[in-house]
Amino acid sequence: MTLSPRLGRVRDKIPIVPRAMPGLSQGHPGRAPGVAMQTGPAVLPGIAALALYALFLLLIGFRRGSHGTEGDRGSLRAPSLEEFFLRGRSLSWLPLFLTLAATNFSAFTVLGLAGAGYRMGYAFYPAMAFGTGFMALGMYLVGSPLREEGVARGWLSAVDAVRDRLGSAAAARVFAFFLIVFTLPYLALQPIAAGYLLETAFGVPYRAGALGVAVLIALYTARGGLKSLAKTDAFNGIILFGIALAAWILVRRAAPASGGHSQAGAAGSMPPFELLGYYLLWFMADPMFPQLGQRFLAASGKGALERSAAAYPLVTTSLFFLTIAVGVLGRGLMPGLSGAEADKVWLLAAAKAAGPALSGIFVLAPLAALVSTMDSQLLALASIIVKETKMPAARAAPLVFSIAAISAVLALFPPTDILSFLNKASFLGYAALFPTLFGVLYSKKARAAGALSSMIAGEAAVFLLGSGLWSAGMVPAIFFPDSRRAGWGRFYPCDGLSYSPRFCPALFWQALFRGAIRCGCHGALARASPSPYPSFSIFGVGRLEKGWELTKKWVLA
Repeated sequence: MTLSPRLGRVRDKIPIVPRAMPGLSQGHPGRAPGVAMQTGPAVLPGIAALALYALFLLLIGFRRGSHGTEGDRGSLRAPSLEEFFLRGRSLSWLPLFLTLAATNFSAFTVLGLAGAGYRMGYAFYPAMAFGTGFMALGMYLVGSPLREEGVARGWLSAVDAVRDRLGSAAAARVFAFFLIVFTLPYLALQPIAAGYLLETAFGVPYRAGALGVAVLIALYTARGGLKSLAKTDAFNGIILFGIALAAWILVRRAAPASGGHSQAGAAGSMPPFELLGYYLLWFMADPMFPQLGQRFLAASGKGALERSAAAYPLVTTSLFFLTIAVGVLGRGLMPGLSGAEADKVWLLAAAKAAGPALSGIFVLAPLAALVSTMDSQLLALASIIVKETKMPAARAAPLVFSIAAISAVLALFPPTDILSFLNKASFLGYAALFPTLFGVLYSKKARAAGALSSMIAGEAAVFLLGSGLWSAGMVPAIFFPDSRRAGWGRFYPCDGLSYSPRFCPALFWQALFRGAIRCGCHGALARASPSPYPSFSIFGVGRLEKGWELTKKWVLA
């Protein structure tokens, strides 16, 4: 199939997965030059597996009991908002753990990590595995208090926590606005990725594949809400892990002994402070995902959330090893891939190891991952919009279809530049909301003014950095707010910060160092050194008990 010029440009410009770390390309899993797409009888087993997969998803999602609640006389009544979006807050630890894990996996887990393993070798695995622990810690620190108070106050999402704790509808609306802005394009990228996957593997027209996946997901999500998703997430998790394990076994057997991967990764290293920046980014961004917040609130108790958070790193690090290892071993099977082509190593290596007849089955792994992400984002966005617009429970299902239709339109006629920018900025945008929610949950003195200034300043920094308007990038100084005079303080040059990631807004580093300073590390952090930059902008964070007041300073070094 030949793509139209417009779709061809979109495919090349919009990444199939968020660019999470250096060395991960922004390419799509399209056809590699010189690699023939499977046609004829060779694709029949894969198409059969795809059809069975879609059928099982519908059967599981439409299974009796997935929609409605039994009334006094045994008849089914429409579910309440809490039943539809949170499954009546009844998720025990095992289904909660399975849906947390499956929800947080996307096509990046398979295609992106395999490509990174191809380029960087096994050295990439410890970085991802250790960072997963930071994600689990952040999930627990946010999820536990959110769930405990959410049960008593009837919260459907973290937006409700901001509204009730601050007593500010404006702060809640700003928080909800940014959640929607950064989730909707990420949601649209899932059918885009599905369309290219199905086109690559089976020759399904891109638009048909993207639209078909969006319709499939909308059907069972609108049917049963989180009741359906808890079951489909478990099913998708089994598919993903099982195929990843099978791919690793087959590729490991087929790969030559030398593998050609011992030298991989030398050019992909990064300074320790830069790696720390990514860990901080994941720690702050992941708990802000609205689909994860929804699952925190759906937990049956504190113990269920604790056990799920403890088990989360175990399964994710196991899966990360399998997908990264396929990329590392695939270097011996498919040498010479470079740039975006390396992200195709999962499909190419698995096809070469398993043979043409079974190659299409391995497409189900990234497909299951992106399906479990899209359905969760779809339901989470609906829960926020329903509550903010005060819709009745009966309109929840139609709203799910409406959001799915918007994502399908964005996939069929994508605004390339906007989607590309928002996708790259989504993790940063989520992380910029972390100080607000963390302060709301842990500080009784947090105020709406501080939350609003934190969100606006943080997202402004994300926009300036992402658009290139803030060209300085690095922040080689620390601002010490003066507790006696609001908006005043001292600047200290610090060459250690010259290793801070370009994407990490000064707001986050300032919050981190401000906490360290209050613990008595003033001298070590205020080490003076000449600044290499003639000018820069920095945000200073005031004391937490004063509502995280923000001040903006322009300084000439």
